[in-house]
Amino acid sequence: MSFNFKSIDHFQLASPKNTEEIARKFFTNVLKFQEIDKPETLKSNGGVWFKSGSI
Repeated sequence: MSFNFKSIDHFQLASPKNTEEIARKFFTNVLKFQEIDKPETLKSNGGVWFKSGSI
């Protein structure tokens, strides 16, 4: 069985607790993603969200 993807809408990556600053540096400086605000109801969970153009 094979799959042909046309686009990716979103994805989620888990990272160790309290590594938001490392993620920010990697995703913004290396991959050139833009950080976006998480919804208020999810901010207490930690982590960061990023966006990019069409992938």
